[in-house]
Amino acid sequence: MVQRVARWSSALRDGPARYNIGMSAAAEVVVEFYSMARQRAGVESIKLQARTLADAIRTVAQTFPGLADLSRGPGVQRSYLISVNAGPFLDDWHISLAEGDRVLILSADAGG
Repeated sequence: MVQRVARWSSALRDGPARYNIGMSAAAEVVVEFYSMARQRAGVESIKLQARTLADAIRTVAQTFPGLADLSRGPGVQRSYLISVNAGPFLDDWHISLAEGDRVLILSADAGG
């Protein structure tokens, strides 16, 4: 599954810029998984293309069946905490992501 994401992200990155007219270009970001999120994903991290945090979360939920519950409903599920670049935990999915951003997904039960 991760290889599929890598091919998809490469196609977006290398595609013609004219398809992004009026929209910000998708940025390559790293999504890191911690605690139960890492167990459910089966990997420590992946690289993907996303314009917003919502895009990144949807891609993760579609790529890893064990994390499908990540994107149910409007906003991050209470069983997960999400941070960008080790900042505060976020509830707003609509923030823009920039090239090289690191999205951290942590299960809320981590740390006891």
